Amino acid sequence: DPLLQVGDGIGQIALVDDSGAPVADTVVVIENAAIGLRRTVRTDAQGLVRVEGLSTAGRYSVLVPDQAGERIAADPVELRANFTSSVTVRLP
Repeated sequence: DPLLQVGDGIGQIALVDDSGAPVADTVVVIENAAIGLRRTVRTDAQGLVRVEGLSTAGRYSVLVPDQAGERIAADPVELRANFTSSVTVRLP
């Protein structure tokens, strides 16, 4: 099960609105099709999500669900071992 695999990759996602204000308590989906991983997380009060122990294999998509389903909210990200990859997602 890919969700049980422990890796050295760390991802940090910042979710902001049009004005740059943090978007708190919002569902974010992290997906890596290459290894079959799909993890649902929620932003904190500062609009941040930190996910540790991710595999460094493949690329991760960051999706934010909307009323019509899911949409890709950021370009795919590759993780490196022992390095935090940060992504800022601006919602319309």
